Amino acid sequence: MADAATAVMALAYLFQWPPQAIVQDGDTFDFVVVGSGCGAIVADRLSENSSVRVLLIEAGTYPSNESIMPGTFPLLQNSYEDWNETSIPESTTKHQKIGAYKLSTGKALGGGSTINHLLHLRGDKDDFDTWASYLGDDSWSSANVRKYFKKSENMLDADIMASHADYHGTEGPVMVSRQPDDATHNLLKAFSDIGVPTVIDLNADDNVGCAEASYIIGDGVRQSTAYAYLNKKTRDNLYVLTETLAEKIIIENDIAKGVILRLASGKKINVYASKEVIISAGSFNSPKILMLSGIGPADHLKSMGIDVIKDLPVGQGMQDHNALFLVNKLEESTATSETLPLTKFPFPILLASVNLDDSKSYADYLLIGLVFAQDKGYTDVTCSTLFSFTDEICSNFSESVAGRNQFISLIGTSQPKSRGYVQLKSSDPDDKLVISESFYSDPEDFTNMLKYLTHFLTIYNSAYFQDIKAEIADPGLEECGEMDVSSEDYWKCYIKSMTVHLFHYSGTCAMGSVVDSKMKVYGIDNLRVVDVSTMPFIVRANTLAAGIMMAEKISDDIKNEYSL
Repeated sequence: MADAATAVMALAYLFQWPPQAIVQDGDTFDFVVVGSGCGAIVADRLSENSSVRVLLIEAGTYPSNESIMPGTFPLLQNSYEDWNETSIPESTTKHQKIGAYKLSTGKALGGGSTINHLLHLRGDKDDFDTWASYLGDDSWSSANVRKYFKKSENMLDADIMASHADYHGTEGPVMVSRQPDDATHNLLKAFSDIGVPTVIDLNADDNVGCAEASYIIGDGVRQSTAYAYLNKKTRDNLYVLTETLAEKIIIENDIAKGVILRLASGKKINVYASKEVIISAGSFNSPKILMLSGIGPADHLKSMGIDVIKDLPVGQGMQDHNALFLVNKLEESTATSETLPLTKFPFPILLASVNLDDSKSYADYLLIGLVFAQDKGYTDVTCSTLFSFTDEICSNFSESVAGRNQFISLIGTSQPKSRGYVQLKSSDPDDKLVISESFYSDPEDFTNMLKYLTHFLTIYNSAYFQDIKAEIADPGLEECGEMDVSSEDYWKCYIKSMTVHLFHYSGTCAMGSVVDSKMKVYGIDNLRVVDVSTMPFIVRANTLAAGIMMAEKISDDIKNEYSL
């Protein structure tokens, strides 16, 4: 009993979320921030000035125990901490459980960072230099954004700090760590055999290669933006409202004045911003709120019965990383593997940035490699829970890999050309959205995926894969069944059937089309969008680290603009 009481007391100390604010109809703040992923960062940084009153609004709840512990992340998809959006049926979703993609995104304090897969990867320096050139704003160059990556970070890995200290921070709020594991060594050597070098730090400039993953884990806890930026914050000038839906922005004479909120009780109130309304609701809900407020494609808004205030391509140009789901059978084994504590990531991961041309310093394709011991059943969990394939497909994989260790390879297009969209279903804020990933709508992406797959399969020529007689697991695709599995036709069929998304939705309120390089909405004063929906081009990485950087940078821009 004493041990249990001590644990409860420790948790009570560890998690001290800001209290639920009491806000009345008509209350005015300097800044009203909607959404607490990137918004948690903005609210924290702006409220560092005690004279600035900041209201942070979150539609979801405080984070659950499951979202706090790294080892339970697979439980978070399709939970109450997930908005549970779905795509429309697409050409690549035949073998998805619901005939469409499940699109997981966070509905809790911390937004997507509270339920994501915890990987910390910044992207390539070319990504940010391309942004800077496209926007005509050098403040987005790789050299200039590095300080914001460092500002946010507390790198805990001694080996990375010994070799790449100049690229990392040690005083920021977000703890970042690795979990070296012997299970990855043979795979790293196999990649090296096919020309993909082993590197220690994919977040440095020289980052083409394969490495053990970095995670937003510190002190055994998920380092969500809620935990890193809001935990134990009791500032009198920072007001936090959870379980509160922002229905619409109040706009008068092209000036954002405030937000219409629906409280947990169902009561609606208006709150006002004397300086700015900042929308940080993510790549689905930021465009949703703008469109419900009359900012978006004019024809679409009119079809929903919404008065058009500003005709902008909101919701258009969505990007995500399309990836191929491939299961590789490794060595036979009867061993019982260690079960890791919930304070750790549950299995080893390799990340690779791979180019097909040594003259290029950036990646053509990305690879996320999940390494599973034969006795854990993680292939089925990954197939069914994380990527939502049908029971038949997942059962076929599980039978195929029985008695062997496994390596799931997610082969992702680093810079897809295809663009999807987010649209309203109606003018009702409670309605789900109409979302299309539109993978391979640009045929160059399909051609490139075949090239990336062909390159990856050369790993079967490595000494390790040859020695263990590695094989590709068969998902039992009827539509591909009569084809020779070594033929190009088979792999074209496989790509059409087994393409997944990597949860990296971005670009729906992009800089250069919806907002300017300071993330101010074109044509509307006192309104910004600050989250990864503003990425003009998706980064060659998951979007978490870049999103944190973006929020840190824009927070400084706002402070400078208002001399805060």
